[in-house]
Order: sequence, then structure tokens, then C-alpha cells
Amino acid sequence: MLIEEIIDSNILIVDCNKTVYEACQLFKKKEVDYLIAVDKDVFAGLITERDIIERVILQDKSPKKTKIFEILQHNLITVDASTSCEKAKQIMEKNNLRFLPVLLNNKIIGVVNKRDLIDTSDIYSKTLKELEKYYKESKKNLRKIKNNWEKLTCELNKYKK
Repeated sequence: MLIEEIIDSNILIVDCNKTVYEACQLFKKKEVDYLIAVDKDVFAGLITERDIIERVILQDKSPKKTKIFEILQHNLITVDASTSCEKAKQIMEKNNLRFLPVLLNNKIIGVVNKRDLIDTSDIYSKTLKELEKYYKESKKNLRKIKNNWEKLTCELNKYKK
């Protein structure tokens, strides 16, 4: 399964030149877990409430004076829409990410979160178990059909003689 199939494409965009306080107002108003920060319509990063706590509140900075671009991480980790869910999960685990921006032609089209990938893994596991069960049942049925066919063939051969 490709990552583009499970992304949250309902993204909320904020200009990275706005203040952290304005971002907080958006978090409260829209009840979201992250905001997509852009600079002149170009993806600049992703901001979470945790980022605000760690990079503003705990560093005793003023949310009304601090601009969003000041607290964005500089090493942006993103994936292409054609990335497999398994690969995205590995990237998130390796980099300890809760959210992973997804790009298509260098434009952000959505975000995947850790929970989505866990849910997807659970669905895959259940599906694989069902397929395994179906395969085993089909294999048994094919043996029965083959045995019956052989019996019928033997019966027919008796009558031909």
C-alpha cells in the first residue's frame, strides 16, 4: 500500500512569518494536531503543540513575539506520495516522528501520522491471515477436486474397456 492512500489531505496551512501565538489560536480554533508552515506558498515545515512547548514555553520565549519560522526544524523529513507504508513507518520510527509530511511533485499533499500506520499494519495483518486461511482451504478443496477427478476418470476408463 502506498502512503498516498492513507494520508490526511485535510491540511491546515499557516504562514511561517506569523507568530507562535497566532499558531496557538489556530490550534485551539481548528482542534488540530499539527499545522503546515509555508513561506510564500512553499512548504517550510510542520509545527505541533509539542514544538511550541519545547521551543517557546520551556525556553522562556514570548509566543506573541516569536515567529513560527524561528521554531521550525531545519532538517525536514518528508516522503514522496509513492512511498510504501512500510517504508514510511521505518522512517518515522528511525527519526522518532509522530507526523510525516507527504509530497507530490515537491508540493505538500498531506500528512501521515503514526497512528494511521499502526492501523494500516493491523489491517494488513488481519488481511494476510484471512488470505492464508483462504489459501489453505482452497488447497484442500483442490485436492478433493483432483481426487474426485481421478476417481471419475478411473470409472470412465473401466467402461471404455
